[in-house]
Amino acid sequence: MVDGTTLDVVDRGNSSTSGSFAMVTRHIVDQAQGILMERFQMTAEQASALLTRACQDANVELRDVAQRLINTGETVGR
Repeated sequence: MVDGTTLDVVDRGNSSTSGSFAMVTRHIVDQAQGILMERFQMTAEQASALLTRACQDANVELRDVAQRLINTGETVGR
């Protein structure tokens, strides 16, 4: 939780180690981070911390948390 905001996430169980996959993953995470920064007027560090905390709380991969945010626009879980 960052500034009282939490993320709702879903575990898809996907895994890969290819270089191109890593580049795509980085792009997805950066896009999600930007969404959080704009939506909640937070810094990049705060957005990163929020995404990281959501991953840890739900035991889900970062790319899955980011992709859900991008796909659904759902950012706040209760």
